[in-house]
Amino acid sequence: MYIKIKHEVMKSYATVAGSKSINSRLAIGSNADLELYEDGWLIKKDKPGFDLVGNEFKCLLELQESGLVPEVDESSFDGWSFVIKEVAYGATLDEYCRVCPDNVLLEIMASVGKMLNQFWSLGFVHRDLHANNILIGYSQGQWRSYLIDFGHSYNTNWSEEDLELYCNNRGDILQELPIWEDDFTTLQDALDFINPDLIASLEKELTV
Repeated sequence: MYIKIKHEVMKSYATVAGSKSINSRLAIGSNADLELYEDGWLIKKDKPGFDLVGNEFKCLLELQESGLVPEVDESSFDGWSFVIKEVAYGATLDEYCRVCPDNVLLEIMASVGKMLNQFWSLGFVHRDLHANNILIGYSQGQWRSYLIDFGHSYNTNWSEEDLELYCNNRGDILQELPIWEDDFTTLQDALDFINPDLIASLEKELTV
C-alpha cells in the first residue's frame, strides 16, 4: 500500500511539475513581471502603473528565516525591482488541485495548512491568497508549500508608523484592514471547485 501511495505521489508531482515551461509560469502575474535573471534566479519588477514590489520586498525580507518563501537577494532592491530564487519545479496549488487524486491532495492541503498557520501566526495577512499564489514542491519525500506575491501584504506587528505609511500608499483605513480570516475565506472561495473535505484537511492544521 505504501509503495502504491508513493507511486501516486510521484506520478502526480511529475505530471504537474513538468506540464508547463518556466516561461509560461512566469507569465501568470498581472501586477508585476518575472523574468529569468541567471541560473536559478529571477528578477521581479512592477508592471507600468503599479507600485507593489517595494512592499513585497519588505515582506520577503521579514520572512526569509521562516522557510515559507523563496530566497531573495537582500542587496538587489533598486526601488523598482529585486532578484528572487526560483522554486525548482514549483507549480501552483491550482494546477495540483485540477489533476491530482484526492488522496494526494489531502497530503498537499495538509502541507498548505501548516504553512499558512505559520504565516498567519507571524502576524502576516496576504490579501491576495488565491491558489496561483501558493507554490507546491516535493523534496526528500515531503510536500513543500511556499507563498509568493506579497505586493498587497502587511504584518499586524508592524509599527504604527509603518502601518500608517502602508495604508496611505493604498488609500486604506487602518481599522478596516483585512485579517487572516479574510485570507482564508479568499482561498476557500478560490478552491470551491474541489472536494470540501480537502479544505477541511487544510483547516485542521490551523491553530491561529
